[in-house]
Amino acid sequence: MRYDEALNYISQLSTNISQHRREYMETILGKLRNPHNNLKFIHIAGTNGKGSTANYISNILSSSNYRVGLFTSPHIERWNERIKINNVEIADQDFSEIAGLTKYAVEQMVLEGLEAPTIAQFLTTMALQYFNKMQCDVVVLETGCGGKMDPTNVISSPEVAVITKISLDHTNYFGNSIIDIAKEKAGIIKENTDTVLYPQSEEVTKILLDCCVSKNAKLQQPDFNKLIVMEQNIDRQIFSYKGYKGVEVTLLGKHQIENAIVALEAAEVLIKKGYKITENTIANGLKNTKWPGRVELLCKNPVFILDGAHNLDGIEALASLLKEYFPNKKIIFIYGGLRGKDNEKMIQVLAPLAERFFLIPYNYHRAVPPKEIAEKISSFMDNYKVCMSIEEAIKQSISTSVDGIVCVAGSMYYFKEFKDYFNHKEEKLN
Repeated sequence: MRYDEALNYISQLSTNISQHRREYMETILGKLRNPHNNLKFIHIAGTNGKGSTANYISNILSSSNYRVGLFTSPHIERWNERIKINNVEIADQDFSEIAGLTKYAVEQMVLEGLEAPTIAQFLTTMALQYFNKMQCDVVVLETGCGGKMDPTNVISSPEVAVITKISLDHTNYFGNSIIDIAKEKAGIIKENTDTVLYPQSEEVTKILLDCCVSKNAKLQQPDFNKLIVMEQNIDRQIFSYKGYKGVEVTLLGKHQIENAIVALEAAEVLIKKGYKITENTIANGLKNTKWPGRVELLCKNPVFILDGAHNLDGIEALASLLKEYFPNKKIIFIYGGLRGKDNEKMIQVLAPLAERFFLIPYNYHRAVPPKEIAEKISSFMDNYKVCMSIEEAIKQSISTSVDGIVCVAGSMYYFKEFKDYFNHKEEKLN
């Protein structure tokens, strides 16, 4: 199977996560000799922060000289981004080879009367094969948008389960209440599993704590009251937490410090299990963590920020960060909406900070046409413009911004176009 054929095949698979069943994953992995049974895992679920936390943990382990697999989603530019070892993406040749093996197993299952997999099921199967083939010491496994029913939950008890911040999202699949969402995320907690929980609201905490008690899971929670933020600027943040002094992270926003602390707590659990992790390797791992599209600075003059906030909780965290970093400044927002999200409410959160909104079209099946968003927000604001293209939005935002600050938010599925633009900025602006 050629690389382009593999990408074409995968991109045409279903995205319907209601199809996810553990039994399906057990069947397809069984046909591939159960590669996951040879691996150790750190399993991560949550609504916001799980990708950043996964990268922090992966880098701590890599800095400690472990061979670390990392499985995350979605990708920004290339499908290969989802499957990495020690921060190196799977090579095209390996991707093609493993996609071919997985497709063969799928074809056998279809002949037996089973349905084709979803994209998430197929890629999870690929990742587990690759990590086993490459003899990873440990794998950091991020769930997609679920927990209990997520394809990654085919694994047995992990070395540590991590639950990041939970908020309302994907309600069409998991229920309309925060309790329903929490129960789904808690599904990765298994019997006797060491578990790290991000501090949550009282009702969410109760669900997670009850799950830990019922599973006899050993629980560890960060205490953010022990966090001292020592420095924050556009390039880095420095903080102290418990006995850790002067820890540096380059991901911006207090929420990224909190995610780093969750990763630090997970590292402490691993130390108790015998992992050779030190204070220095924790510090190095956190400092060297990069995570594209999370308050990513594409340009400093003007300040041009790319952020993946695509639900209300993420947008609120972004708004808080922008107020903190740019007090008394007005910001131009470039916004592309996703179907199934409360775009109207998210824009309302950003509106008090906004000089203007540029609403953009983009090529994705769940993209909301900008005119549709404009109709919904016209009742409470008029400082917006519907753009015909992303390039138009970029050029107009740069040329009209009063305070020289532009922020992109609403989805991750158009990030490649922004990155491509700024990679060729000089020729584009001429």
